[in-house]
Amino acid sequence: MDILKESQRVFDYVCKTQQYLHENPELSDREEDTVAFILAELEKMQIKAVNVPGGGVLGFISGGKPGKTLLLRADIDALPMEEAPCNNKFPKRAVSKRPGAAHTCGHDAHTAMLLGSASILNDHRQELEGDLVLYFERGEEHGKGDLFLMGHIQREKIHIDGAWGMHMRPGLLTGTIGLRAGGINAGSCGWSLRLARMEGNPYSLTDCAVGVIHNLNTLRMERVSPYESITIAPCKLQVEENSCVLVGCCRFNERERVGRPMNAILKETLAQSCAAYGYTPVKLVVGGPTRNVVNDPTAYAIAKEAVSAAIGEERVVPSELGLGGESFSTLTSYYPSMFAHVGNKNPEKGTDTALHNPHFEVDAEAMRYGVAATVAYVFGFFAHKEPIAFEPFPGTIEELYSSNC
Repeated sequence: MDILKESQRVFDYVCKTQQYLHENPELSDREEDTVAFILAELEKMQIKAVNVPGGGVLGFISGGKPGKTLLLRADIDALPMEEAPCNNKFPKRAVSKRPGAAHTCGHDAHTAMLLGSASILNDHRQELEGDLVLYFERGEEHGKGDLFLMGHIQREKIHIDGAWGMHMRPGLLTGTIGLRAGGINAGSCGWSLRLARMEGNPYSLTDCAVGVIHNLNTLRMERVSPYESITIAPCKLQVEENSCVLVGCCRFNERERVGRPMNAILKETLAQSCAAYGYTPVKLVVGGPTRNVVNDPTAYAIAKEAVSAAIGEERVVPSELGLGGESFSTLTSYYPSMFAHVGNKNPEKGTDTALHNPHFEVDAEAMRYGVAATVAYVFGFFAHKEPIAFEPFPGTIEELYSSNC
């Protein structure tokens, strides 16, 4: 099979699907229309599917020959923001029609690429030496879709041997696929602090909040090795007449070495900073450390060989270690997995804006290579007959979630 040619065959379908999803975004845990759309598309392809309440959609393609089972994942939710009608240079091909929601992280493209890949793979199912599970995840940004999807998989005892996922990457040129072995996305410790005005205290709530932020800014230099990757960022400050709320996030690429100590350091610093201004927190919560996304080395080797053969070795490039969070870490905790980046940078089209930005736009041409990479990995994974050495998280998804808190 000429995989790139097959990707071109479904290209119009993928573009139309992405445009529809882009114009009709839904926020985390509200993706009812999106779920209905995915179910309808899979039904047209005659692919068996199930709607997992709160989790998303699972689709099933049975191969013509016995073998392993590979999970293919896409996230389906949008971000709570207003979208700009233009990218860096030009009017966009599609703009959100729903106020307060926008696909400015590329999840619409992820879903469209998985549906396009499913169409190709279903057409060639007799050639597949194994089975596929299509994993359309709700609530990746601000929900727990993976909790419900994995719960269903574990309750139904659906055996899975590996997982594949992708994310748009504006830092890589359109037409390239970024691959990396080992850690690729960050874990995190989220925190929130609530203070109440205290009579007789000479310091205002604003004074205390500024002091807290200053002390957090010094942690990177004072408490963390300069050789470690970490960010500590206040994300929200809301000061009212009688109360103050401060919310933030810490991101890191080493959970045990950096994340666990930082959880305790954040609690200590937040409490001591408040005490220095004579305040006692009404509420102080530090969550995490959540898990990093870690690509299995064997899965990486399979991906590099298979994707290079499908789209050309020159189009497969190294992907940089990032500090963005990703719920795909749930899958990398249970299965030998590969999380790839789809290059989306085309300055001539203006599609070189960062993710989570109102001006972000998917370069349609990028999706052709994302589909090809997915199909190539499927055949490469099935062709790899040797067992992959891997130690999965030993507990249930509920236990995994508890260990992340």
